[in-house]
Amino acid sequence: MKKSIIASLFVIVLLSACKETETTTVDITGTATITGTVSADVDQTDGQSQSEILRGVPVRIFWSTEDIDIYDDGEDDRTQSITVTTDSTGVYTAEVPTTEDGIDFTLEFDEVELDVTFDNGTGTSTESVVFESDDATATVRIGETVTVDFDYESNFKGGLVLEKFGTISGTVVADTEQITTEGIPEVAVGATVTVKWEDGSGNDRSLSTTTDASGAYSFQVPTEDVDDDFTVVFEEFTTGVDYNDGFNNVTGFSATFEEGEEDDVELNAGDTEEVNFSYEDNLVDNLPIFATIEGEVEVRVNAIAGSEDENPVIGLVIRFTWNDKDNIQRGATATTDNNGRYSIQVPLTDDSTIDVVVPEIVITNYQFTNGGGDDVTGTATYDEVNATRNLSKGQEDTFDISDTTPNSVVEN
Repeated sequence: MKKSIIASLFVIVLLSACKETETTTVDITGTATITGTVSADVDQTDGQSQSEILRGVPVRIFWSTEDIDIYDDGEDDRTQSITVTTDSTGVYTAEVPTTEDGIDFTLEFDEVELDVTFDNGTGTSTESVVFESDDATATVRIGETVTVDFDYESNFKGGLVLEKFGTISGTVVADTEQITTEGIPEVAVGATVTVKWEDGSGNDRSLSTTTDASGAYSFQVPTEDVDDDFTVVFEEFTTGVDYNDGFNNVTGFSATFEEGEEDDVELNAGDTEEVNFSYEDNLVDNLPIFATIEGEVEVRVNAIAGSEDENPVIGLVIRFTWNDKDNIQRGATATTDNNGRYSIQVPLTDDSTIDVVVPEIVITNYQFTNGGGDDVTGTATYDEVNATRNLSKGQEDTFDISDTTPNSVVEN
């Protein structure tokens, strides 16, 4: 029995001695540093793909024991890891074991949920967005410091799809100074410009802005998830216009220019498309230009043979009526002077019909020869005169009244 025990011990010692003779030496191990920043574009209201640093994001670093074991103990390879977190500046730092020849490390950046601010087409919105996990690799040797930066970019995990942006900009002009530089447009300050598009879900979206002191405007618009092209609308524009009304220079007249638009504007991410616009002379309200009606009124006051003549009618009030562009009736009067003359300026925005009413004229010292052949005085009446004049903007028209036969005469 004792021999058997001794034999068994010999076998165990022998096996132990055999195991020691199989030991092999590999590279001497030491340490190295892996560092970097973690970022994501969480503020997309600037229309640029510019990422911001992320604080408190875990970063896990993996390596295999096969690459760093000093002794091969015959056991299965094992994966080891450490986890570090980004600091207040978005930087993580890890000290890892390695060899002189270097070993491979895998860095895993976990799925994170972040609040993202973006342009929703009518303003800004903030939504919680999940960014998918991703990884990176690096080979590191003893004593090295290797930088591995990571940006989540736009790898969102479903839900919100944030857009890449492009720029639509331009200059808007209108002919607002028509006295000395007519036909040469000036910059349109304060004009409203709207860009419209349809997103991939069929929703109508738009942004509006106003032109600055140089007549310029600019939009940053999404270029991803956009159905068809953009339409730029230049809204109806009301501003002061300087012009000559046919008699005088008028400054600051409030005039409205019609709306215009530019269709099928194509835009790619990062590009700038220039869309300029001129309102030209497309005024909703044409500038009123004065037309003139003038003339004289005279009637016969002496009908005795050999003394026939017409005298000017002084102080006669003549009425003028017309319809404006909104079909509202307007009116004005003109009074004859000591020479029986009158003149009136009528503001017209288009060709118009002017109704003229010359009132009844009564001559109390009318001289005539009665039926008995005697020269006498009486009261003569000239009936009211109604006339129509067709005028265009800026036209000068003459309308005289010269009547020699009264409609009725009553002897005094």
